[in-house]
Parts: sequence; C-alpha cells; structure tokens
Amino acid sequence: MKKLVSVLALATSISTANAMPTVNQLNPIHPHYNHNYSVAYHQGKNTAYQNVATTLFVVGAIAIAGVVIYHLGEENGSRWGISENGLTYKF
Repeated sequence: MKKLVSVLALATSISTANAMPTVNQLNPIHPHYNHNYSVAYHQGKNTAYQNVATTLFVVGAIAIAGVVIYHLGEENGSRWGISENGLTYKF
C-alpha cells in the first residue's frame, strides 16, 4: 500500500515540477569590476605583513637585549645583575 501511494504521488507530481536553478543571482559580481574589494584586500594584506615584521623586530630586540644583559651580569666586574627584585644596576 505504501509503495502504491508513493508511486501515485510521484507520478502526479513529476509532471507539475518546474525545474529552476536554486541560485538566482540577477546581477553577478565580476572580480575585475570590484575595485574596492581588491584595494582593501591588498591594504589588509600589507598591514598584516607589517604587523608581523614589527612583532618579529620587537621580540628580536628584546631577546638580544636580554642576552647582552645576561652576559654583562656574568662578568665579575659588572654592575648589572638579576635579583629577586628584577634587573638591578649597582652604582
């Protein structure tokens, strides 16, 4: 009985089905016309590269300063030192 109802429903609805595209875009956007997107994309990309370069420079400078201070503190006559209060300089 289920198969009969299914076949009848399918047979009556197939002839009335109207095949239409599921995505109906009236004004498609072409990439070469979208100048603002291209400019903003490249500006954001350049900003990201600049942020990465700045971060690497700052981290590198801090690491180099830390190594220099550490080596100055290891020398016997050095006034630089590290204690529980942090980085110290003896006058």
